[in-house]
Amino acid sequence: MANSTEKTVIQALLKKQPPELCGQPLFSGFESEDAILAAFVERGLNPEQEQAVKEALSTNPLLRQQWQSVREARARQPAVGRTWLKPGLALGGVGMVASLALVVVMVWTGKEPEPQLAAKREVRALANVASAPDYAAQPVPLSTWTAFLRVYAGEQSPATPMDKSAQLFAELAEHLRTLESGVCRDGSKPDAEDMMPAQSPWALLAKRFNSELGPLTPKNDADWCQLGSVLKQKAQQALIENDNQSPVPRD
Repeated sequence: MANSTEKTVIQALLKKQPPELCGQPLFSGFESEDAILAAFVERGLNPEQEQAVKEALSTNPLLRQQWQSVREARARQPAVGRTWLKPGLALGGVGMVASLALVVVMVWTGKEPEPQLAAKREVRALANVASAPDYAAQPVPLSTWTAFLRVYAGEQSPATPMDKSAQLFAELAEHLRTLESGVCRDGSKPDAEDMMPAQSPWALLAKRFNSELGPLTPKNDADWCQLGSVLKQKAQQALIENDNQSPVPRD
């Protein structure tokens, strides 16, 4: 069973999380956040609504957890009889079960199935960032940029221990390489599932080093295909300005 401190942190994060989508006029016909996410999973939204959900998922780790749980619930439920809009039971049980399962699993159990494990790790990381010293106005450390460049160039993550920021940057670099070599290379537009692995570490890094990284946050799906090269240039510039030798050849 999770310890009391962990339960308190997670409960507080869930309680203070304001509705990301329900308050928007665009979703006035939906009964709950879960209803919106279920419709998104089922591709039942119009293009404007779908884009709004994608933007919210790209910046809100807790909403991404909720989305993962709705996807899991949807996979276990038959499609017949599902509805998303008011009035009545919004999801035929899917969204309600997903939301309840998410809270129960996260707060009261010690062992969770995937993808809840990944979601819980992200909540813990978010809590760590929130309780850490105020890094927002500080530059990204050179060692962190170095970790990004090495992994982005195709090297394995260093065997030596890295701090949390360097670990997140290495993870981000790996996911961006995968994104660029897959859907982005084909010229296709990445969807929410394609972008999510990179969005998770990025959300934490952009919060921690907000003044430097916040403005680089992708504004649309296509921007995620360019984020790797943007960060590579910024990392190389930081190393040059500080008279450091980059660990990979510069283009």
